[in-house]
Amino acid sequence: MRTARVLVVHPERLAAEAVSRRLDSEPCLRTVEIAGTAASAQHAVEALGPDVIVVYLDGDERGVFDLTTRLAERTPPIASVVVLGNGASNGVMAPKVIRAGARGIVAKDSPAEELVRAVTAVASGDAWVSTSLLGAVIRELQSSVPRPNEYDERLARLTPREREVLDRLVAGCDRATIARDLAISLGTVRTHMRNILAKLEVHSSLEAASVARRCNGALHN
Repeated sequence: MRTARVLVVHPERLAAEAVSRRLDSEPCLRTVEIAGTAASAQHAVEALGPDVIVVYLDGDERGVFDLTTRLAERTPPIASVVVLGNGASNGVMAPKVIRAGARGIVAKDSPAEELVRAVTAVASGDAWVSTSLLGAVIRELQSSVPRPNEYDERLARLTPREREVLDRLVAGCDRATIARDLAISLGTVRTHMRNILAKLEVHSSLEAASVARRCNGALHN
């Protein structure tokens, strides 16, 4: 795996430097910059073109949501991992962050090792949600997917190969496994995933899987 270039966004410089040092201790990760705000991070993105951004949600919800949405809409997209502060609001905030385009969500009280795993996962094209937040994300996504007459039309847009990729995603396969099972390259899997997200009108593989699970077997019709 090539080294992923990471931009860390945190309002507290000392905390940001600690995160940067931990990420840089991994051979496959390298911090390219530290930004203090979501707004300054957008300038760093244009100048440095990182592969992953780690951003702490520190109360600037609009700024973080705008940043993650812009990153997800780029060509190619830039993956973002959002670290949520402690509190009961996480169950509400986590689904919003996913919808804004984040590829990973980590609770602030998670161990540093989980942040490393999350950054590594999204750099590889996968998604990551802390276990403590996963239930809230799934419940929200399942409750808000379109009714059958709406999402059937979206699923019908997929090619047979895209349906195979989505089917394996629903089964819990990561991208490397999908590539091996279908005898295609990781790059081709990433292309299929971008097409699937666009056709289903969702921002993340978690949302795509949620839509597919609610289709009651429509993938194979």
